[in-house]
Amino acid sequence: MEHPELISAIRFCQSIGSVTGEFLQFDGMAFRSDEELEVLLATLKENGIKLIDLTFYGTEDYHDRFAARSGDFRLMVKTLRIANQVGLDVSVSIPLTHENHQQIESLLEQLSSYQIYRTACFIPHCEGRGKMLDKVRFTAED
Repeated sequence: MEHPELISAIRFCQSIGSVTGEFLQFDGMAFRSDEELEVLLATLKENGIKLIDLTFYGTEDYHDRFAARSGDFRLMVKTLRIANQVGLDVSVSIPLTHENHQQIESLLEQLSSYQIYRTACFIPHCEGRGKMLDKVRFTAED
């Protein structure tokens, strides 16, 4: 979503009826101050974005390690807080694995003070980079 012409891209997606004219997957964003994030999220809302999705991989230490970005968990929580302030809906996605499943209750408790449109837990796919999760992915036997 760090596209240099993001608003133009959103408008194009709206013109062709694409879901990304109203919804953005909001992971891996650049680190921003509260003020910068508020401007970005308010601008997105003003330009027709209705929902963003944040993917949490677990509690803070695990999430940051998995995402390979120190401070990413805090950025995601800050994004959630500021999205609530500007009136932008947020969904939360949580991939479930053998490594993180025992953290989910704690994670949900941490996020419970925010307005979340929808929370969805899912088993990650095994295609592309998902192949790297083979050792921790739940199986049908699980």
